[in-house]
Amino acid sequence: MKGHTASFVRTDGSALPLLLIIAPLLSIDLCEGVLFSTSGLTPANDADAPMVSVKCNGRLGNQMFQYASAVGVATKLHRMGRACMFCEDDASQWEGFLETPPKCSSNSLRDVSVQFERGYARYHTFRRPAGTNLLIGKYLQSWKYFDTPQARRHLLQRFAFDNTVSTEALYTVAESRASRKSESAVVVAVHVRRTDKLDEGRTKHPTAAFYYWAFDYFRHLHEENVTFVVLSDDAAWCRSQPFFAREDTSIAPEMTTPSVAMATLSVADHRILSVGTFGWWGAWLAERGVTLYHEEFNRDVLETRAAVQRDYYPSNWIAYPRISSESTVVTAYFQTRSKHTAGEYAIWMSKTLSILDAMVIFTSPDMTATIRKLRAHALDRTHIVEMRLRDVWVAQEYSKAFWENQFRIDPQNSSQLSYELYWVWLSKSWFVDQAMQLDPFDSSIYVWCDIGSMRQNMYRDRVLIRHPEIVPSSRMLIMAMSYPEQPTDTSWIIKAQHGTHVAGAVMAGRVVAWRTFHARFQQVVRGYAARELFVGEDQAVIQTVCTRHLSLCTFVLPHAVSGDKWFGLHWALYHGVGTSNMQRPTPPQNGVVWQVWLGSDTPPREVALALHKCDTLHRNANLSVQVILDDDVQQYLNPLHPSYYLLDRVEQSDYIRTELLYRYGGFYLGAGVVCARSLDHLTSSLQTHDVSGAQNRIDYPPHAKRGEYVVFNRNTLGPMRAKAPLLTVWHEGLMRQMQLATPALRNCSQHHDGQIPYRYPRTGGTSICGTPWGYFTDFVNTDELWRATKAGELGFRMSLCDIHARPTGMNETAGCDVIHLGMANPRRKVSPAATEILLNLSDIKQLAKNFKREERFDPALWAF
Repeated sequence: MKGHTASFVRTDGSALPLLLIIAPLLSIDLCEGVLFSTSGLTPANDADAPMVSVKCNGRLGNQMFQYASAVGVATKLHRMGRACMFCEDDASQWEGFLETPPKCSSNSLRDVSVQFERGYARYHTFRRPAGTNLLIGKYLQSWKYFDTPQARRHLLQRFAFDNTVSTEALYTVAESRASRKSESAVVVAVHVRRTDKLDEGRTKHPTAAFYYWAFDYFRHLHEENVTFVVLSDDAAWCRSQPFFAREDTSIAPEMTTPSVAMATLSVADHRILSVGTFGWWGAWLAERGVTLYHEEFNRDVLETRAAVQRDYYPSNWIAYPRISSESTVVTAYFQTRSKHTAGEYAIWMSKTLSILDAMVIFTSPDMTATIRKLRAHALDRTHIVEMRLRDVWVAQEYSKAFWENQFRIDPQNSSQLSYELYWVWLSKSWFVDQAMQLDPFDSSIYVWCDIGSMRQNMYRDRVLIRHPEIVPSSRMLIMAMSYPEQPTDTSWIIKAQHGTHVAGAVMAGRVVAWRTFHARFQQVVRGYAARELFVGEDQAVIQTVCTRHLSLCTFVLPHAVSGDKWFGLHWALYHGVGTSNMQRPTPPQNGVVWQVWLGSDTPPREVALALHKCDTLHRNANLSVQVILDDDVQQYLNPLHPSYYLLDRVEQSDYIRTELLYRYGGFYLGAGVVCARSLDHLTSSLQTHDVSGAQNRIDYPPHAKRGEYVVFNRNTLGPMRAKAPLLTVWHEGLMRQMQLATPALRNCSQHHDGQIPYRYPRTGGTSICGTPWGYFTDFVNTDELWRATKAGELGFRMSLCDIHARPTGMNETAGCDVIHLGMANPRRKVSPAATEILLNLSDIKQLAKNFKREERFDPALWAF
């Protein structure tokens, strides 16, 4: 019935018995109700006058919207004051108000037309009813319903607070103003609603960035002569937040009644709103001041996807200017004794802050005004975080005595410097981590940039990060003067002894890479400190991190850029560089090709051939072929999930595949996959991708016939780097699936004496215990796999062919690396190339016995 009108009348004009249906839905008594006077605008006994009615839904804020909308619609239909509500007999919601909205009588349902709004938080024009009365619904959350002067005057009278509430609200504001010891201090009321909204999917709660921005807005507007009073249903949470920890901010105790908080919002000079209709009404009832808000609608939820921001929030309120940017530049400035003068930094700072990129800037309160002026051209893309330098992580972790000693042992110390400079250098990844938590611009790429690193005018008034695609998917991108290698005498690089080749002035990475890098950086700093080594210089720490964790860093070398090489990453991000100009740590030459055969049965002839062929091709190569049998599983994958032995053979193979690659990396070839040649040449893929494999083209006939939509063949995987981010996602997904399946598996196993008598191969679509085919692997081939493919995180150098030697990937001219015996087109004959591979047979029985080799495999020596 949304958007439509329905009249319910008899032909003789009397009330339709449908009233008997509507009334229970509205929870009303069919006895004649009493209409309350609407502030003298309508006679209380005028029960037969046309009426606009609405049913109560929700709590106080929702009910205020419903009644206000009924009043507004009545006003626009020239029925001023003829509005009422169908409510339960519960006046507690309205405690603290002078009056409650008038209740509807059953007369309001006579000759009634029913109209509903068109959607949540969307203004709908209600038409003049065909009948006498009008019933509207449901939540009616738009200020446009009651935007006339007449409706506002009426509602301000109806929603007036009683003397007790008004007095307590005025006292709260006066007490906040007195805390500044200034009668002219401006009071800003901050509404923070949490408890009942935290699990409500349609609500998007403000980030810390919003509160920082809103507080900074008023501090700048009133030149610091401002005080904030926080009104919340979760005061304990508010007390734990750093953005509420300033001296100009107080957190109000729990109010005697909720209406006091609403009244306080209405009498404060200005307001900051989080979420919910309660705070909304506190701001609407105010007669003056500025209201800042954070749009609360979660656009990923169907109910709120179509909400209209301008219909819900009044046009004179100010929205948080949240723009989206794929990348964010992070920097910091604190005045301390440095290698350069304040004048030099002022010049360089003006150039760095002139860029048009989104920026998060950490600084001390005394520098905020200066930085804001330098970012005046891009304030909508600027987020300034005020803090004390001594609050960074390294300053908090170690004592003053520790840092004084660090300054003494610094080979380059000078009376012009200060150990506080070490704090800035060692907190670069920490600043980025803090910026990612704030995430003011919905960014996936973050670039650390020393505020003094732009010393030319090359990037002034320009977007710096024009080529975000050069930032690796799961590695840091760092400038290096030469390829950094770990010293032979130690794993702890000392600049004075070993030199440093990396530049820490500019570093780029995606969120997952920065989080890993920051954790590793902190570990290395603590390692230096524990060994009483000098740790005050970030380049040595960065180089140590990268050489100890080979999969974490990619380097741009000097020949790839122009200008000052130490700041060359600016050039690379602006102009772009090819992958040939980016170097990553060289992967170990050794690796392993994993194959699995479970069960005591002798493998079929084709499977034995496949295992033997791969082993033969790699006997003189840098890759070792390892066949995992039942007895090997515990050795390589201990500890196993407790429910592993409740899986059937196919499910166990799926489990083993994921865990072997996650723990050791390398290649995985399923049973029935034949090596056409050595896979040695594919290991260089690890220079550009952590996770690689063979590609299935969407239109490959066997897949197209079955309607499959895949790009990554799960039987031909590699090379892969152990514990790569995507493999970690797969591992965690497998563990979740195991936990979900465990109750059913245990229940099923009880009927088979704890051992489920599976045979290999399984022929049905589900196992005996009902787990669907592929239950323990399909989770890696859905949204996450497609996202990784689009992001370029997957490599597809391995060429997979069917038994007709036809590549299944996009490159139809590629030679065959592996052949899958299960991929066949019965209409085509086996090609000569495939025949040569497939018919090169030996004694299959003898081969099967040789799978259990005496020489065991040491994964520690072969893991990528």
